[in-house]
Formats: sequence, C-alpha cells, structure tokens
Amino acid sequence: MLGFVDISIGTSLSNIRSGLSAQGARTFLGKVIQSIVKSTYVGTPQRPGIFVKRIIDEIIDRLTGEIIGTIIDGFNANILRLNSGGSKQEFGRNVHAHLKVWCKNPENILRMNGFSLKCEPFAGEGGQVKGNPRGSVGVDVLVAIKNPMGGETPLFAIELKTGKGMNQTGKKGFDIRNERFFGKHKVAVIQIAIVPGSKRR
Repeated sequence: MLGFVDISIGTSLSNIRSGLSAQGARTFLGKVIQSIVKSTYVGTPQRPGIFVKRIIDEIIDRLTGEIIGTIIDGFNANILRLNSGGSKQEFGRNVHAHLKVWCKNPENILRMNGFSLKCEPFAGEGGQVKGNPRGSVGVDVLVAIKNPMGGETPLFAIELKTGKGMNQTGKKGFDIRNERFFGKHKVAVIQIAIVPGSKRR
C-alpha cells in the first residue's frame, strides 16, 4: 500500500466497524449486503432457491471485492498528492471519481448478472428525482435487481465518505436516505468511510 488507510463500514442499525483491514472490510461488507438481500427476498415470490442463492452469494463475494478494491485503489492513487500538500477536498473528489468510473463500467459484475447500478442518484420526499434539486439527498451508488415483469427493486446503496461520516439522523443522515430510497421499514444504506490512518494495518 502507498498510504495508511482506516476503513469503517456501517449502517444506521449496526455498529460502525473501525480500523478494518482490506480483507476485514470485504468480509464485513459482504455480511451486511447478504443480510440486506436476504431481508428483501424472504417472504416474497422472488425468494431465491438454493441454486439461485448460491449464484447471488458468488456475485456478492465478487462485488464486495470490487468495491473495496476500487476504493483502496482510489485511495492509493491520490494519497501521495494529499501527503505532498494537496487539499482534503481534492482528495475526496478524486477518490469518489474513482468509484464512479467503476460504477459506470458496462462490464461491472452486477450489470452482467441482471442487476442495475445508478451512479450518484438523488431522492426527494417522493422518491428518486432527476438532478439534484433543493432538499434532495444522494448516494454514491444505488444497486437494484431487475424484475422479470419490468421495473427494478432497489437492494442497497453505497455512500462513500473520505472525511466526516454521516450522523444517524438529521437532514443528511442515514435515516433520511433509507426512507427516501428504500422506505421507512428498510435499512439498506451502507456507509464506507476511508481516511488516512496513523499506522499500517
């Protein structure tokens, strides 16, 4: 690694895991996503069988590796500039840009397996909106599964932070994002905070 990195992952209902290694972050993120996917399917007509579940598990495993790998690659590609006097704002923009390139890749593992990704979508009180109108909130990546009869079911969202993380509540916190993108009774926004750390892990 070119820099020292601390990774924290959490949702509004789970404890933030601080100081994870890349492998630890991948493992924990995989568990979070699996629990979200399981809660989406259980009790619905789309509940997957054993074979389908095995495929989903494999996709999640590859997905978490891609997400964590992409974020750390973005971190390493920009940490030297930060350590040489670059601004934290520029560092954050560049790391986010690295994730956006992955999100838009047509050969992304999700797009090739019946899922869809939206990059930097926004939602208002009535749901998703175009652009970024006043009062709306956004996430960095929104993952949905395509329904056989048309339309999509949002599964989870990734919100990347390179500075201060989200509060649990408030106008731009976890809860309002969960409600606007997924509904009041679903918790599916995952925050990944990645910042320069004080020691190698």
